Amino acid sequence: MFILSALYKLLVALLPNNEEIEAILAMIPYYGDTYGDLLNTFFFLLIIVVLSKKILEYEKENTIFKRDKIKLQLTWFKVTLLLLSVLILVWFLYTIAYAFDDELVFYPLYLAASLTTYWLGYIGIYKIGINEQQQKIRAFAIQRDFVAPEETEKTSQHSAEFKRMLIEDRLFLDSNLHLEGIAEILDISKGHLSRTINSELGMSFSDYVNSFRIDEAKLYLRHPDFSNYTLEAIGLEAGFNSKSTFYSTFKKFTGLTPLQFKNSSSN
Repeated sequence: MFILSALYKLLVALLPNNEEIEAILAMIPYYGDTYGDLLNTFFFLLIIVVLSKKILEYEKENTIFKRDKIKLQLTWFKVTLLLLSVLILVWFLYTIAYAFDDELVFYPLYLAASLTTYWLGYIGIYKIGINEQQQKIRAFAIQRDFVAPEETEKTSQHSAEFKRMLIEDRLFLDSNLHLEGIAEILDISKGHLSRTINSELGMSFSDYVNSFRIDEAKLYLRHPDFSNYTLEAIGLEAGFNSKSTFYSTFKKFTGLTPLQFKNSSSN
């Protein structure tokens, strides 16, 4: 748009007669708003490509869990970029059609663009607040000592190392933690690790990891410093990958929702 504006002003300066300018522009098919909209769609698509590349670079750089660094949850942002891409593509096609039929109405597209922009701003601000709360919870978690549960039975080397990683390295906080990754670290097969955990620890891999996460979440739900924090921030910081997973798992282990547990603990 800047280039087109500059060219237009140059033509005005060189050809003060507006009729001459119109005659020149008329030689170019579909000038005016059509070209401006096409340029805008190209510009926005370029921005989306750059942002998508940045997201991929960020996720690639943060594949390994770091206790002192919180990985941003960007699924919502990727979905938003996808929706924007579809909207821009529709806008592009609509602009082409408008060049042949200037009676087409753009109001539905304007409304969709406005709603998407407002939604992006609202969710973005909300997610920033979630991240700030996570930062404060993580700082508290790093400073406190984690008390390991007492050993009731002697376990194998693999089970003991698995428990050590959860307790000392606090790997349960990693929302991307999975059986395959632990088996690779321990240099054993996934099936063997699964059977070992089930027989020696009395529950499945996911349930055992989630038991640590539930205890972590209970601590934050009871703590007065986090009484005004969102349940989503607490769930994410306890190691769950989404609010819905946090709710369903917490209800499975305690019989209560996180909110019910929080209210009962404050009474």
